[in-house]
Amino acid sequence: MEFYDIVSETCAFEPQFAERLGFKRIFILGKEIIAAGSKGIGNREVPAIAFGRGEQLFQLMKHGARAVSVTDSYIDRRLLASMRERDCILCMAMSTITASYGVERSRNIYKMSKLFKEARKLGIEVAFASMAKDRNYMNSYIQLVELAKLVGADEQYARQSLNKITKSIGEK
Repeated sequence: MEFYDIVSETCAFEPQFAERLGFKRIFILGKEIIAAGSKGIGNREVPAIAFGRGEQLFQLMKHGARAVSVTDSYIDRRLLASMRERDCILCMAMSTITASYGVERSRNIYKMSKLFKEARKLGIEVAFASMAKDRNYMNSYIQLVELAKLVGADEQYARQSLNKITKSIGEK
């Protein structure tokens, strides 16, 4: 099985580092994957991943975003219903867990587990990615599988999501 990850455009790493972490390829947001955030869609290309919260995500999905990453893990049932209608993937950023500490980390795990459970109940596919902003927060595929299990995914689903992350997000 081949595994893939997505990292932030600020994350610098050597090409062979992906192989050492167990990934076939690590995609970089803004370079290999078109991402749209709170600034909207600057170059008017169809974004692969939309970041943000609330109404801005609806706007980005109207412009054709194929995946959504909710920045605050808040469960917006209207947004989830819209994602299901548009066949969007929910991309969960594991850096929310790995870059936080103490009570904040516990709160993030709790909120992400509730969001994961609600998305799966509605039939929305969920992808897990490190979304690391720095090389220090990058994870191996085994670590991502374990983090996905922490928020409620079983091992098989977590591995499949890391294998099929390119289905809608990574393909150019």
